[in-house]
Amino acid sequence: MRTAARLASGTGAAALAIALLGATAGTATAAPATSEPWYGTNNNSQYWMTVSDSTPKVGDTITLSTSIKRRVAIETISRVKQVVPTCRSYVAGSAAWNDKPVDNIEDGSGEEPGYVLAKGSWTVDGTGKLGNNWSAVSTLAMQFTVNPSCATGETMSTTMHITGSLNNRTDQDKGPTITVAKGIGGGIGGGLPDLGGSGSLDTGSLGSLLP
Repeated sequence: MRTAARLASGTGAAALAIALLGATAGTATAAPATSEPWYGTNNNSQYWMTVSDSTPKVGDTITLSTSIKRRVAIETISRVKQVVPTCRSYVAGSAAWNDKPVDNIEDGSGEEPGYVLAKGSWTVDGTGKLGNNWSAVSTLAMQFTVNPSCATGETMSTTMHITGSLNNRTDQDKGPTITVAKGIGGGIGGGLPDLGGSGSLDTGSLGSLLP
């Protein structure tokens, strides 16, 4: 009876640990970051970049976005390139301009230097916008998976190139920085908590509860 009670107690503790893992696995907090804006020709275009999590873990998926707004005139954007280290892989089908899928993608995320190039014909209409009166923001977003080859603790810059009817830009290292955190991630911007112990029920933190 005593052995059975100890086994039941250990089983209950294991179930509790699993329940706690399930309850906390999705609670990891992402650390989004946005760069300072910079300007295009005649200061009539404004650009910036955003990353959904600036401290992801290996295995996480992050979203890297390039945003633009205009004043005075219409600009047609034909190419947006995001430069990425080879340790981050583009998630196929994730590119979107203003939440609409972009099909014309050149994926060089495994090359050196790595990049993903989106091609299309997108308008940013700043007609009649003057002073601090800007057009609506347009955004090209892409998702990337953080691979084990990304060195933890190393700060990586973000870069975008844009080809437009009024501006052709190569903005090196102007986006937010990304630093891969230690540990194993758990999907989009998340990660599993470290429960300690050896990872085994019989030799880890629950071992003393089992017969």
